[in-house]
Amino acid sequence: MRRRWAWCSLAVYGALLAALVFSPVGPRLPGPLPAGIRAGVVAAAANVAVFVPVGFLLAVLLRPGFRWAAVVLCFLLTTSIEIVQALLLPGRDGNARDIITNTLGGAIGAASCYVWLWLHRPSRRGPAPAELDVHDRSSGSSRSSRF
Repeated sequence: MRRRWAWCSLAVYGALLAALVFSPVGPRLPGPLPAGIRAGVVAAAANVAVFVPVGFLLAVLLRPGFRWAAVVLCFLLTTSIEIVQALLLPGRDGNARDIITNTLGGAIGAASCYVWLWLHRPSRRGPAPAELDVHDRSSGSSRSSRF
């Protein structure tokens, strides 16, 4: 169930991300920024934020021993995006800062997955009293079970 949810979420988010990064005109700020905030800082923070869900979802989909590879996949994905933007999309430019900030976002997402999985790990204290005996009505027998 977790994998199906992650695949569906990644497909939807991937489509939205593709629309954003492959549009001929890059995202623009809606108006002037408050004093002391530079556009480059906002763009870097946005690049980090955009790839956090990608890193999280990729880490969910990967096997437990390979969840770290989500960061590598984010790096490869963002590098590919920046190459396409630089070579094929007039008006867009690819740069190393975007690769670094997107990969950082993917790493934060992957780390968040580790934390999320740790917080939702099965309890090691044993089953709750209500879980000790589950009556199987179809066969008429009782069995010890843990959900």
